[in-house]
Amino acid sequence: MTPPRIDCLQYCNWSEAIFRELRAGGLDAVHVTVAYHEDFRESVERIIDWKRRFSEHGDLILHARSTSGIDHARATNRTAIIF
Repeated sequence: MTPPRIDCLQYCNWSEAIFRELRAGGLDAVHVTVAYHEDFRESVERIIDWKRRFSEHGDLILHARSTSGIDHARATNRTAIIF
C-alpha cells in the first residue's frame, strides 16, 4: 500500500468546495490549524465549527485522531482531518 498523502498546517476558509478539491487532489489527510490569532472563546467556536463540518460533510471528511483514522478515511474515499 502506498503511504498516505498528508498536507500539513492548513488554514483557510473551509467549505464543501475545498473538501471536494482535497478529494480530487488525492489527499488522504489534512492537518488543519484550528486557531491562529483567536482568543480562547474564538478557538472554542472554531472547534464547534469543525464539529458542524464533520456532521454536514461526513461523506467527504472525518475527524482522525490516529493513523487508523487516516486508514479509515482512505478506505471510505474521504479525507481525514487532523487537529
